[in-house]
Amino acid sequence: MTEKTKILIVDDKAENLFALQQILGSLKIEIIEASNGNEALTALLYHSFALVILDVHMPGMNGFEVAEFMRGQQETKKIPIIFLSAIFASEHHQLKGYESGAIDFITKPFPPKVLINKVKIFVEFYEQKQILQKEIEERKKSEIALRESEERYRSLVEATTSIIWSADSSGGFVVPQPSWEKYTGQPWEEYKDFGWTKKIHSDDIERLLQGWEKACQEISVYESHGRLWNSRLEDWRDFQVKAVPIMETDGSLREWVGIIEDITEQKQLEAQLLQSQKMDALGTLAGGIAHEFNNILAAMQGYGELLLVELPEGSIEKDYAANIYQAGKRAQDLVLQILTFSRMDLGQRSVYDIPPLIKEAIKMMKATIPSSIQIEQDIDSHCSPILANPTQINQVLLNLCTNAFHAMGKEGGVLRITLKEKKYEAEEVFLSALKAGSYLNLTVSDTGCGMSAKVQEKIFDPFFTTKEVGEGTGLGMSVVHSIVEQHEGLITVDSQLASDQYPGRTTIQIYFPVVKAEKQEGKQEESILAKERNHILVLDESPMLTKFYQKALKRMGYEVTTFNECADALEEFQRNTDKYDLVFMEYSMKLLDGNNLVPYLLKTRPNVPIILAVEHTDAIMEIKRNTKGVRAYAIKPLEIKDLLPLIQKILK
Repeated sequence: MTEKTKILIVDDKAENLFALQQILGSLKIEIIEASNGNEALTALLYHSFALVILDVHMPGMNGFEVAEFMRGQQETKKIPIIFLSAIFASEHHQLKGYESGAIDFITKPFPPKVLINKVKIFVEFYEQKQILQKEIEERKKSEIALRESEERYRSLVEATTSIIWSADSSGGFVVPQPSWEKYTGQPWEEYKDFGWTKKIHSDDIERLLQGWEKACQEISVYESHGRLWNSRLEDWRDFQVKAVPIMETDGSLREWVGIIEDITEQKQLEAQLLQSQKMDALGTLAGGIAHEFNNILAAMQGYGELLLVELPEGSIEKDYAANIYQAGKRAQDLVLQILTFSRMDLGQRSVYDIPPLIKEAIKMMKATIPSSIQIEQDIDSHCSPILANPTQINQVLLNLCTNAFHAMGKEGGVLRITLKEKKYEAEEVFLSALKAGSYLNLTVSDTGCGMSAKVQEKIFDPFFTTKEVGEGTGLGMSVVHSIVEQHEGLITVDSQLASDQYPGRTTIQIYFPVVKAEKQEGKQEESILAKERNHILVLDESPMLTKFYQKALKRMGYEVTTFNECADALEEFQRNTDKYDLVFMEYSMKLLDGNNLVPYLLKTRPNVPIILAVEHTDAIMEIKRNTKGVRAYAIKPLEIKDLLPLIQKILK
């Protein structure tokens, strides 16, 4: 409910106050009474009045004194005052009333309508003034809120890494855009109107402008993406842009407001995720292919090895057998690379000094590379050891250098290999995948043709190659990447494609975490000669392999019984428990794998020696966690010279 407008009437006679109440009672106002000057001043402290009607002749403080006091106070000096008097009605008193601050002087008696009309005027004036004052206050609040909103918006724009921009109805910049200048380094004179297009990549500008023109014609939301120059990073950055039209009240287009967001890191993460998923899928496929290859290669190499032993020296047949055996070895190397890529073959790792290995590998390469290629090396011999598989480290260096040789071609160039130990503190780690600590930094750089950005994106994809058909498998760099990851390291690539202006170059850096531990010395191999005629139970799903194992082991003096079905082998072993001195079996079988079969064998005869044939070394760690009692493990495909010493060692 709206509060009524108040007026104050002051008179020392009650009958006069009553009479004024009666006269003014028809007005929609609230009348406050005071019988003397002090009561009037007290009322002025607690109420806001549109008008004060003041009697002149009062005991104590008269009307003139009350008026003078009111005019001396900031809160009351603008309140209108009307004097009423019957005693002090002379011209002198009227002038004194006006001098003390009154705006009117009415002498008694007076017609009631005169007072009513005068009060109505001052009440209406007061009410209009209050309305206006309220509007002014609301406007001030709105202006303050607007300024605060603009300040928050300005702070937000300055704090965000995105580009907030506005353009006129045609799409041109007509006012400076601070966030655009900060990101691109382009001054206002250059990017105003459509000058901003100069900072868009040339391959994207036509598509972006076509979409922008369509949005301007249809007055619809604009969304697109492309590459924008970042002056601070001095590089092209991926971005996405969205703009919305701002309309006038009459429906016409006033301006465009939009935001440009840098999505480079987001796209990189998406690419890494896609690459990881692709590598996992191909790894699973590669692992399955390698499993089938291993069985074929084991038999092919095994029989080839037997032929080399049995055929006479100098015969054409022995030469054929040697070629078959060597072809099998090359195929075995390819399978090992596939397994390494699929992350199924970690290889046995130990604490190892890398510098001698790197130096020896460089020495061997110098004897095989063209004279047009110069090898420079800077190998720190005092580097700390790392936890590594030396064969795989050698494979990494060989693959990198082979790629470098091909990149330099017949023209030759410089191949530089460095190995340094570097320590990175937490604040110095500039590669997100590295943690603070010490690393061996292996760097292989060449002055070859270099690689384009598109080639660099696919360099670690399996079976991707830029070489001619028949010159490469496309597994080299994917194997390197897998080995580095398995060694908990990091690999980076920096390359510049050769052009008329710049020579080509490629630098690949690998970081291996160092360990502080003593080196493990290798052990001498045991003799491979069979000393007793022991009986071996052989279990493998491949009939081709069981036939080979039977021939090879019998030739070395062992009795052999072979099985291709788990149920048949278990039944025979349970029936003739003491007949067999050793069980040699494949771990991965379709119906019953080693995890399930080994416990049955050991339950039947707890001390029976068991050798499990596995296809990759990381399976050994899993088997050891889940299966107890296995004496030894053999990695397929097996060669006789590796299998026989293992059996002899177990049966010793």
